[in-house]
Amino acid sequence: MAKKDKNEEKLDKDSVKKLLEFGGELSSEIKKEQSPAFPLPIRAKSNITFDEKKKLLVLGDKEAHRRFLNVAHTRKFMQSVLVAAACKEYIESGRTVGKRELYYNLKHSLPNSKDNTFEDDIESGGVLDDLEASLDILRERLHVEAKSRGSIYGNIVLEQAGSEFDCSKLGRGGWAVPGYVEDVEVVNFKADYILAVENDAMMSRLIQEKFWKQNNCLLVTGEGMFSRRVSR
Repeated sequence: MAKKDKNEEKLDKDSVKKLLEFGGELSSEIKKEQSPAFPLPIRAKSNITFDEKKKLLVLGDKEAHRRFLNVAHTRKFMQSVLVAAACKEYIESGRTVGKRELYYNLKHSLPNSKDNTFEDDIESGGVLDDLEASLDILRERLHVEAKSRGSIYGNIVLEQAGSEFDCSKLGRGGWAVPGYVEDVEVVNFKADYILAVENDAMMSRLIQEKFWKQNNCLLVTGEGMFSRRVSR
């Protein structure tokens, strides 16, 4: 296991603490012979507001609860506990997995049943999203990452893990957006605007034609629909 820096170690401890609190509350309710449940922010238009200061759409305070003894919730409840336990194990072992690997790690048939824990990675991914919202923690901090996708090219210098990257001097590929971007810092930014490019082929053409230099812009592609890491 690679040695963690102090900041990474603190973030992992905070993540494990949240997961332990999550499991501890459920365990406490069971011991009291209560129906275990956990809150989930309602991800609907009615619970979304625009934060003027951050210039972002954010979830409001409305919540629902996922309850084990509600037949409509039981399967999702079981899946949520499985994902939470797996994420705790990943963090403590210093291991990071992809969403697809999470699905394969957790898929199995339930005892005395023909039912599976998960039918596909879309189902496990949805549960991961729910857990992320419930714990108010990024999935990357749970050591689960989506496939890296997207790149940046232009007059911007970025720093990550002590290394600097001048995105105007990286050949024709640009700076590949990594799986975890929360520790990326902007050292220098001189572009007048950001141009979102739909696909990788057009991105390469614009870099080749030096469009970014002629127009003093920052080229960004998500190779299709922008993932949230590229958006951030």
